[in-house]
Amino acid sequence: MPETPVLLDAALFDAGAFAVGDELFASRTLSRQIADSLIADILTRRIDPGSHLREIELTRRFQASRPAIREALHLVRSTGLIDDTPWKGARVVALTRTELVDINALRGLVFGFTARRAAERISRDSHLLLVRSFGLLTAAADVSAESYELARWRLHLQLIRIGCGRHLVERLDHCWEIETIRSADQRAASVARWARLVELIGHGDADGAEAQARAMNDVASAIELDAYDRLDGAKWCT
Repeated sequence: MPETPVLLDAALFDAGAFAVGDELFASRTLSRQIADSLIADILTRRIDPGSHLREIELTRRFQASRPAIREALHLVRSTGLIDDTPWKGARVVALTRTELVDINALRGLVFGFTARRAAERISRDSHLLLVRSFGLLTAAADVSAESYELARWRLHLQLIRIGCGRHLVERLDHCWEIETIRSADQRAASVARWARLVELIGHGDADGAEAQARAMNDVASAIELDAYDRLDGAKWCT
């Protein structure tokens, strides 16, 4: 488990950059941020299958209260990525390779659908928001992996909001391509993929946007499956 939590902290950027659309962050509770960090850690294998998530350790890691940690674990539990074991608390579920492939396939369908709807419903104002969020992504790529993760999450949230509406933001914000983006080269490649998607959406190209989103998900899936295949098979046995 990493020492430093990847929290979605808007302070990573200057306040002026968030002049438009800040309500997306204002409604984000600490528990939700912690849950998102844990989900990303589980899906990218920074937390191994079978690992126990103990409240006391998580309170230290995230500098959060026990109630906030319990709510975060409840949110993660609702995704099916953790379950409860007697006397030991939450445990990360061991996914089979087939289950991981299926999860990635479903995520690709949702991501592609969201991109298609965004292209079909893009307006002048929503395009401005999307371009602004992409600008933050580009800037964050030169800062750190944590800053980039925040900016990428924000861009994806704008995409959901444009394509599917505000009421689906909280329900769909986990259905995005999750990659282990640590190096500057990886971030540059990710920016290029997002640049193409934003361009297609801006032009109203629904078919192209859907295809690009699915292609982006394929890249993320390949990274996840490669990580899976590199692990000792014993780690994945229930």
